[in-house]
Amino acid sequence: MNKILFKIYLLSFFIGIAQPIWSQSPYYYYKQLGIREGLSQSKVQSVLNDHRGYLWIGTTNGLARYDGYGLQTFRSDYKNLNLLSDNSIVCITDNDVYVWIATRKGVNLYNKQTCQVIPFPDERLRNRVIDYIVIDKNEISWIASGGKIYKCDSTAHVIREYELSSESGKSPTVNSIYVDSGGSVWVLSYAGLFKYDLHTDSFVGYPQLEKGNSFFTMFQDSS
Repeated sequence: MNKILFKIYLLSFFIGIAQPIWSQSPYYYYKQLGIREGLSQSKVQSVLNDHRGYLWIGTTNGLARYDGYGLQTFRSDYKNLNLLSDNSIVCITDNDVYVWIATRKGVNLYNKQTCQVIPFPDERLRNRVIDYIVIDKNEISWIASGGKIYKCDSTAHVIREYELSSESGKSPTVNSIYVDSGGSVWVLSYAGLFKYDLHTDSFVGYPQLEKGNSFFTMFQDSS
């Protein structure tokens, strides 16, 4: 759902905290969420249904959380100075501790216990464009920025930094990171396709598959 002009039509069962009305009736309830309903911007770049059932909506001008009743907006402005390091939200994900918010100027963390937004504790992931974040089944966060991958634990501490190398000489800017059903981590970039090797603790580049050799998304089917 990257960079689409956006009016959300929600099925009530999409949010975990909503009532399971479909069990009693074939009638489905839709609700529109747009600027009139409190969304700060109609251009949406990321959507997350978190572990607690909240719907997070990242736009080019702020972040919103929908609880089934209304929208709560998170946005830096003259009333809320430095609430977010940047209002352009690139990607959102979460674990039991935080909602991880990737922006055009660093990572922000929403603490689920205190309900506060805090900057990322490591300076390496502040004040720079974040390309992507994904969390694997072991609660390890993989963050892409500036042609590098940062491996973080569940409490947002950087374990290791990896640099992607390309024989083609193309920019290693990351388009997405994918975790397959077996737990393997794949990095898709302009410079090619990479896979994390647990034994060598490194990202191994695949041979060039086509002339352009740029990868954007990955999907695993039932086979």
